[in-house]
Amino acid sequence: MLQSQNKTLPLRSLLQSYREQTTSNTLRGKVFEDFVTKYLMHDPLHYGRYEKVESYYEWATSVQGIDL
Repeated sequence: MLQSQNKTLPLRSLLQSYREQTTSNTLRGKVFEDFVTKYLMHDPLHYGRYEKVESYYEWATSVQGIDL
């Protein structure tokens, strides 16, 4: 169960609301990635396990070098 606007939501309902509120798969992916990033930073089981949680975009723009 997840909290949304002070209500508890099953994950399936939350994901369905993301699908209904977004207009493209790109936006759906961004919204989901933002959700997972926040979840990993704030969930009691995961909090503190990771030094830094960043999106793919943040990671890709900070990596230097070439991709072979």
